[in-house]
Order: sequence, then structure tokens, then C-alpha cells
Amino acid sequence: MTGDSTETPITVSVDITNIGDRAGKEVVQLYIHRPELDRLQPLKELRQFEKVLLQPGETKTVSFTLSNEELASYDVYNHAWNPISGDYQVMIGSSSQDIQYSADLHYTNHHLLPKHYDLNTTFKELLADEKAHDWILGLMKDLNRSMGNDQNGDTQAASEAINDKMVEAMLGDMPLRQLVVSGDITEEGLIQQLTNFK
Repeated sequence: MTGDSTETPITVSVDITNIGDRAGKEVVQLYIHRPELDRLQPLKELRQFEKVLLQPGETKTVSFTLSNEELASYDVYNHAWNPISGDYQVMIGSSSQDIQYSADLHYTNHHLLPKHYDLNTTFKELLADEKAHDWILGLMKDLNRSMGNDQNGDTQAASEAINDKMVEAMLGDMPLRQLVVSGDITEEGLIQQLTNFK
């Protein structure tokens, strides 16, 4: 199986051979999987299929062309399907339970939708933004202190013991609105700051 690891369209080709002594049909199915996608997802997502008639001993090349839409997930903020950059596993088989070939590819989407952050955005999502990373990490540390995670009588020592990765792990899935609840920033101030990262 071969695949072009580039911007779409991505072409995936596989040779199918009838090793029997009778003519037969095979349904060749193409599935994708996004190993690094941080959300609940199916292990395999059917994207295309093609029925092939093969004579005894005959080999045919079946090619699939993946479009942007077939690598997309729904972006709830922008109300649009947005192709996701990253590593993909492409699988070929006669069914989801009978995968015969697989290959890895890296896809880069050069047509990114504008970013949209609001009070329900998680710390983890904002940490992934290079422009916002240092700013939000500082606020996360402040929030960590205000939540009482330094209450051991030695604030400075405790603060030094809790490194950036620990703070990210503890607070990463919290929504940004927690900053307002804790009093670390006003809602208006937070919304204004978020507009700078679009």
C-alpha cells in the first residue's frame, strides 16, 4: 500500500490479487484512525470503498483519493468541518474486522479556520496555542495557589515543588471560567485577553 503524505488530496493505492481458481468480487474498504486526537473517537472510520471484479490470478490496483472533508472533524466554535493536521493511520481491508494493510501518514492543513476561545475553552486547549501558552500557564499557577494547593506552611517551597507539567495535569481539563470564579481575573478582562489570541 502506498500513500502520499502531503496536503490533500491524498492518494492511497493497494494491489488486490485473486489467488483462487474462480472469478470473484471483493469490496475494498479504506479506514482512517487519528491516534493523537484528544477526544472520544471510533478506532476506525470508514471513508471509502470500492467493489472489484477479479478473474483468477488477476491483479488490480485500487486507488482512493482522500479529500479535506474526509479528514475533517466538526468545529463547534466555527460551525464548520475543519481538517485536522497531524498523524493518521490509513487501513485497507474487506471489513473493519479484517484489515490487511496499514500505513502511517502526516497531514498538514494549510487552510486553518480562525481560532475561537471563550469561557468554556479548557486550559489545555489554550496551552496548545503558542501565543497564549506563557500567559495562561502563569494564570494556572495563580489559580493553583488560590485553590489551596500550597497549604503546607511553606508556600515558596511548595510552589517550587509543583512544576509546570504538574499544574498542566491538574488543571488542564478545567474551563477558563474557573479563573473568573477564583477571582484571578474579571470576566471582561478574560474575554478581552482571549481576543488577542484569535
